[in-house]
Amino acid sequence: MSDGDRLIREAGDWAALVPGLLVSNLARSVDTYTRLFGFELGHVEPDRLAVCLHGGTQLILSQQPLEDAAVAGEPLAFGRGVTLNVRCEDPKAVYERLRDEKYPIAVPMEIAELADGDRRYTQSSFVVADPDGYVLRFSD
Repeated sequence: MSDGDRLIREAGDWAALVPGLLVSNLARSVDTYTRLFGFELGHVEPDRLAVCLHGGTQLILSQQPLEDAAVAGEPLAFGRGVTLNVRCEDPKAVYERLRDEKYPIAVPMEIAELADGDRRYTQSSFVVADPDGYVLRFSD
């Protein structure tokens, strides 16, 4: 059995797509995602990877290996071009926690009026970047 098979069995049901984010400092990223962004820690392999859960959202944070060839040359451009949309019950609670911590917010809380055919609704959302530059849009 591979490590991936074991991890999937231990972590429970997986979504069809689970982004894996390569991070420069796993402990810092786990702190940001759990304490500030409101994710729950699902599984941890110290100094290697962490599974973070937020409602139906699942992410794997993976520590960039120190022996990675990219470290010796040009640094990796973590997060470049990646935006993760995180649906949550109360994005305002996450937003207020980040403001209380003076965490940089890229796009402040917005309330948009949207339409789906004849159905009209509002959606609250805001945008932040994690310590490695991955962009997250939290919305209800």
